[in-house]
Amino acid sequence: MTLPTIPKKLVICAAALGAFASCKTVPHALDDLKSIHMVPGNTLEHRFEVERYSFFSALLLWGPLSHIPGVGGKAARSTERIDDPAEFCVSNLKILRSVNLNDVTESAEVVFWAGAIAEADPFPLARIEGLRLLADVVHEFQPDPATLGDRSVEYLQSTKKRFTRIKELFDLSLAGTLTDEQKNEYIQTAKELGVTPASLASEARDWSRILASCCLVETDTKVRDALATGSMLLMARGALLQLDRSLGDAHERVRVAAAREMIAALGPAALPRIVARLQEDANVDVRRAVVAFAGDSARIGAVETEPIIKFLAGAVKDPEPAVAVNAMESLGRLTGVGRQYDADWWGRWYEKRVQNEVNIK
Repeated sequence: MTLPTIPKKLVICAAALGAFASCKTVPHALDDLKSIHMVPGNTLEHRFEVERYSFFSALLLWGPLSHIPGVGGKAARSTERIDDPAEFCVSNLKILRSVNLNDVTESAEVVFWAGAIAEADPFPLARIEGLRLLADVVHEFQPDPATLGDRSVEYLQSTKKRFTRIKELFDLSLAGTLTDEQKNEYIQTAKELGVTPASLASEARDWSRILASCCLVETDTKVRDALATGSMLLMARGALLQLDRSLGDAHERVRVAAAREMIAALGPAALPRIVARLQEDANVDVRRAVVAFAGDSARIGAVETEPIIKFLAGAVKDPEPAVAVNAMESLGRLTGVGRQYDADWWGRWYEKRVQNEVNIK
C-alpha cells in the first residue's frame, strides 16, 4: 500500500513550529518572569502557582503565527505549578540575554526586570544571573564609572523636574497640541535626562522604561530618536548602578559576582570602585576574590596601578592566610617581583618603593 505524500509546505511549516517550540523567545521569557514574581512593597517573592502562556500560545502571540490576523486573541494563560521557582527564574534570565539591546522598546523592559531581580530576588543564584545580563548592558554601552556616588539634594531635585516636564510634554504630544518650541524643549529635555546620572539604580531603570514606552507611540522621528537615546543611556547607567549596589549584597557570592561582572564589563577601570567597596569586607572569600581580581586585572593596563599596589601591600597582612597569600601572588605578578610568601618582606619592599618615589619628587 502506498502511503499518502505529505505536502512539502506542511513539512516545512511543522519543522519551523517545532524549532520555535524548542527555542523560547525573549518576550515569552519576560512574560514568564513577570508571572512568577510578586511585588509586595520593595521586595520580590516567587509564586509556585502561576498563570502563564504555553508554547503554543506563545506561537500565537510572539512567534511565526502572530502575523496571522486575529490569532493572537486565541492565546490563553493556564495555571501551572512551578516546583523550582529559582531555576525557572534563572533559565528565563539566560534567555533574556539574547535581547537586542539597541531596541529600547524591548530592552528597557528586560533590563528593568533583570535589575529588579538582581536587587531584590530572594534567591542568590537568580540575583547573580540578573547581574550577568546587566553586565552585558554595561559592556555594550560603557557608562562612565565616575558617575557612581552620591548626589546633592539640589541636583536630584533638578533631575526630577526634568522628568516631570517630560511627562507633561509627552501628554501634549499625544494630544497633538505640541508647539514647535515645545517640541524642541521635548527633545532637549530627553537628551538632558539621558546624560544625567541618576542616584538610584531603580530610578534609572524606571526612567529608561518610561522613555522607551513614549517611543512606542511617538510619531515624530526627531523626538522618538531623542527619547530612544535617553532611554538607552539611562538603561546603561541603571545597570552600572545596580552592579555597584550589589557589591553590598547580603550574600557573599552575589558580592563576588558583582565585582567579577563589573570587571568583565568595564575592565580594569572598575577596580578602584571595587577595592574601595570590598577591601574590608567581613567575608574571607570576598576579600580573597578582590585581591585576585586586583592582581589579574591591573596587569591588563588602562588603570593607575599604584593605588592597587598600595591596596595589595596592605592585604598581605590580612589575618586570613588565604587572603594574604593571594595578595602576595597578585603583587608578584603585577610588579614582576615574582613569588614571595613573606608579609614582612613585602612590607619592607613597599616602604622602599614609597621612599624612592618621595626622593624622586
